[in-house]
Amino acid sequence: LARRPQANKIAILSEQELCKRLQQASSLLPKLRGLFHLKQSRMSQLPPLSLLLPSDCTACLQNRALPDDRPTGPSGVFVVGLSKNSPADKVGMEQGDQLLEVDGASLQDKTPFQVASAIAGADPSTSSSAQLNSYVQLKVRKLDGSEADVRVERPVRQISSPVSSSLGKMGGEPVGILRLTSFNARAQRDLASAIVSLEKQGAKSFVLDLRDNRGGLVSEGLEVARLFLEGSSPLVYTESRSIPAGVPRAQSPALTHLPLMVLVNEHTASASEIVAGALQDNCRAVLVGNRTYGKGLIQSVYELSDGSGMVLTVGKYLTPNHTDIDRSGIRPNFSSKPSLQAAAETLQACQAPRT
Repeated sequence: LARRPQANKIAILSEQELCKRLQQASSLLPKLRGLFHLKQSRMSQLPPLSLLLPSDCTACLQNRALPDDRPTGPSGVFVVGLSKNSPADKVGMEQGDQLLEVDGASLQDKTPFQVASAIAGADPSTSSSAQLNSYVQLKVRKLDGSEADVRVERPVRQISSPVSSSLGKMGGEPVGILRLTSFNARAQRDLASAIVSLEKQGAKSFVLDLRDNRGGLVSEGLEVARLFLEGSSPLVYTESRSIPAGVPRAQSPALTHLPLMVLVNEHTASASEIVAGALQDNCRAVLVGNRTYGKGLIQSVYELSDGSGMVLTVGKYLTPNHTDIDRSGIRPNFSSKPSLQAAAETLQACQAPRT
């Protein structure tokens, strides 16, 4: 979905032009100054990786421009593309259709974000079965100006598990191998179940594999760290002017106290680095592999009145020992898997941060 810009105000960028503008980040600053009326002194202090997203950015990045013969008139929310054999495609919706109503509610002055949320409907994880509706009624305006009512099946929203586990051998002893590919809403729950199951199978230690895990929900990352930490152990520090002060801590007893190794590489990023840093700095686990990616920025997306958006860096994450994660990443203790004895000796010599 994309909001069609008003005439003479915002132009639709081609994919090539958008890429050019993003690559030349400095050229965005004058546009930001004029568009958002920010003071010169504040503009010079914009943090790294802050971006302005045009209102049709989604269409540009997917190389899908709105049709040239779309209806003229006031701004609205349009279909910029469809997947073949999708529910919308099957009921005859087309690229360029303007969305007018969702379940009888007018979409006038609604943003693409609000419309997408209305079409998606209630969240199955937080709603009763009575609140859920597997179909959505849409009113659309076609390219020829005619209006049509269509009934579209809502896709079933399923979150796949990011956790896989197995029982292996290391140093002649059974070891529980935990593979975590991302931090979605199931990460902590499914990892906890895997830990309990592997302990019942006789695991004497654990290997948590965070290689190629590029992050996800920071809140889930903190909950995963709490599975292995306890008491007042700090999990992460934030350095920001806009985020209230406060340090998340382990609080509850750890789910397991078995020895732990964490595998990382150059693609271990964001929430994964928060978990790795918390376990390493609190002397709970040794890190094994390559230096992590180094993405420790805190970013917020702000939707603007014209349908465009701004991705603004508002802070950064620090490990419990106040190591700046961003850009430099986290250095592992070992480049290859150590023996259990070598890992234990490293943890014995480790000094946890004062709380």
